[in-house]
Amino acid sequence: MQQLDDIINTDLSEQEREHLHRSSDLWDQMKRGKHLDDWLSYTIDIVGLRKLAVRYTNAKPGTRPYNELFGPLLARYFPGMSGQEASYILWINDDPLRLQILNDLRREDPRFGAKVTTPGAACKHIRRVLKERYGGEGVKASDRVSPTEQISALKRRVAELEERLKHADEGSLFDLKRDDAESIERIIFETTGPAKSLKIAKLLTERHAKLKRKPAAPAG
Repeated sequence: MQQLDDIINTDLSEQEREHLHRSSDLWDQMKRGKHLDDWLSYTIDIVGLRKLAVRYTNAKPGTRPYNELFGPLLARYFPGMSGQEASYILWINDDPLRLQILNDLRREDPRFGAKVTTPGAACKHIRRVLKERYGGEGVKASDRVSPTEQISALKRRVAELEERLKHADEGSLFDLKRDDAESIERIIFETTGPAKSLKIAKLLTERHAKLKRKPAAPAG
């Protein structure tokens, strides 16, 4: 596309173009990527393409003019990477608090990098922590959180951990009434072997199938 070439050659410096070409070559070797760090290594390039699309179209990300340029730019250098995957990378990078949470998750769980291999999965974990710590995923580092609010959030976190410890003493690592299904599934997966976790899934599936087959009680 001649217009795309003109935009790239006019609006990007030689250094930026060379960096993009190197990253594009690496992407071609990696393709879908097996490690989160592989995905995040393209952050500077995806940010650069977003800036170029915004500057050239004078439109905000997510709008039609922006998408009509950002999409082809992404396809030029990172064929096969979806716009959603690029959005995940941008979202993680867009606020220091999100990056800090990601670093905390990696530090707290040495296996995090092996289990969470895509930017979409990383975003899911970051949003969960934002909700648990601050009450919503829209919180940013730029938001002013008073010391009192920080202490309150910490107290809530301590109370939650104490509750989990209480159940752990009783032989359970989760609370069936309070924990969501994804948290329970994650704990089962991480603390039981493949055979046992698959058997649990099989038994639950069979039980639900029996309920569906159960004949309805006669009327009257």
